[in-house]
Amino acid sequence: MVFNEYPEVIRRGGVDSTMKNVCFEKDKHREILDPQETNMLPYILLPLCGPEEFEIEDMEPMPEEIQLLGDDKKREADPKLRATLLEAINLLCTTFYGRNVLRSKNVYYVLREAHKVESDETCIDLNERAVQLLKGDESADTKEDEKAI
Repeated sequence: MVFNEYPEVIRRGGVDSTMKNVCFEKDKHREILDPQETNMLPYILLPLCGPEEFEIEDMEPMPEEIQLLGDDKKREADPKLRATLLEAINLLCTTFYGRNVLRSKNVYYVLREAHKVESDETCIDLNERAVQLLKGDESADTKEDEKAI
């Protein structure tokens, strides 16, 4: 996962695609998001982050790895890789557990700031879909996967 900040786009793309593909395994979302296990969330979010500053109360719940990034922090330049990372977030939103963790880690604020500067239509659509899932109300039906676990 550490190679998703690698200078070569091919390697970053391979890592980002692998992380996205792992997110298809709904029964592994707990392990993927657990800071004591795989802890994949910071690696998904870091390339989507830019130099923006967050309010302290918004930043505190975020993964430590994406807090207090420097003014020189740049977002992933390749729109296909940004789309892959946003797809991973959308896949994590397919479970109630995943949505709750992403909400508790204030992922919405990262998505909000990325949306402000995004120009690629695919990324804009994926970002908006993830925001709708994170900001939407939960009903008994949307909590069904939690009962199965």
